[in-house]
Amino acid sequence: MSLIDYCERDFGTKSLYGVLGVKETATAKELQQAYRKISLFLLPAQAPAHRLEEFCRKFEIVSKVHYILSDASKRQVYDEKGVIDASVDKLGALFGTKYWKKLFPHIVPEDIEDFKEIYKDSEEEKEDLQTVYLRAKGDMDRLAEVYFAYSAEDEDRICDIMLKLIKRKIMPSYAKFMKEAAASIEARKKKYKRPNPEDDPASINPIVLILRNKRKNMEEQREAARDEAPRQRRRRQ
Repeated sequence: MSLIDYCERDFGTKSLYGVLGVKETATAKELQQAYRKISLFLLPAQAPAHRLEEFCRKFEIVSKVHYILSDASKRQVYDEKGVIDASVDKLGALFGTKYWKKLFPHIVPEDIEDFKEIYKDSEEEKEDLQTVYLRAKGDMDRLAEVYFAYSAEDEDRICDIMLKLIKRKIMPSYAKFMKEAAASIEARKKKYKRPNPEDDPASINPIVLILRNKRKNMEEQREAARDEAPRQRRRRQ
């Protein structure tokens, strides 16, 4: 499959600009902001184990898309001919991770969680939901596949947002969305639901586990340093 084929399958569009959710006139700053937003939801290190392959694949796609559009010559070729530079096919499997770290070297897990909270219920989220709703033509199974921020735990909330947009005539009413069977909804939620680590420890993404343990060790070291400080002061008195 070509990169364009992957874009259509995993993001519901053949347009590189569509993957990032920007206009064809987007500036370099707008491209980077869009890439940052989407990538923060698809970081492999943040993925639940049962969706790790999906996150890795989509993360690589969106990273390559930004790589192409942020390069003036590659972007010009794509804009004029709809062709993707052949060098992109030679990029390694871990290209996205290296590329992301180069662009965003100072982002830490706390920044990611803060961003997700700000994005939730924002006007930007509503605009993104309009886009994927139209791409999926109201089919929630398809929306779950192409929406970078979809999670089973969040489905009820985003459906409420879309219902309000439909009632306000901002989005069309699709029967697939309005009349979806309860069994279909439950099947999708079951498929995407994040497993409970207490019930299935193997469900934890090993990368996430490493990061958690690293963070825990750092916290323990800081706590030990705080405990040691008073003793050192007493010895100096």
